[in-house]
Amino acid sequence: MGSGGGFITNPLAGNIQTLPALLNLVISIVVAVGVPLVTLAIIWAGFLYVSSRGNKSKLDAAHKAIIGAVIGGMIVLGAYVIAGLIQSTISEVTGSGASRTIEQPIG
Repeated sequence: MGSGGGFITNPLAGNIQTLPALLNLVISIVVAVGVPLVTLAIIWAGFLYVSSRGNKSKLDAAHKAIIGAVIGGMIVLGAYVIAGLIQSTISEVTGSGASRTIEQPIG
């Protein structure tokens, strides 16, 4: 074909030079988007519950919505915890110093 240079440039150039840094960025984005969505889902499920006024089918739908919102919150929290464990394990294995914690998103 051609005489290529044989290297790939980092498309995420900047602060993301390592796998833990990439993991930190991805989880920060997931938490920053997931927490408000879970909050809105819980509010919406509460509204469905209140507006059901004793209607059995609407109560069932509201109950499913609440369970879904709680499960979604557990998934976001679980992803945060698992990513922290993976990041600290990678840091310990590679010897890049003490385990770093995932930064909380601001806002």
